[in-house]
Amino acid sequence: MNKIFTLHSPLYIKYPNGETRVIEEIFQHLKGVLYFELFWEKDPEYSIHLIEGEITGDGPWRVGECSFHVLGCNHTHPQMCEMHSFW
Repeated sequence: MNKIFTLHSPLYIKYPNGETRVIEEIFQHLKGVLYFELFWEKDPEYSIHLIEGEITGDGPWRVGECSFHVLGCNHTHPQMCEMHSFW
């Protein structure tokens, strides 16, 4: 199992267009990675995502066109950390 699934640190995803989203839960899937955004229960249709592709890297990780990163809460990503703290 890849280390990305055993981390206890919060993660975020970065899409090729620069968009980022904070991840609440992440799971290995036969086609790649399944992840749930923060507050996914409010609108599951738009907050649960399957990213298809092989998982590569040791952090940051790449899956398809996207990259997964550890969320830096020491003033590196203040807005995303604030969102995570509300969860």
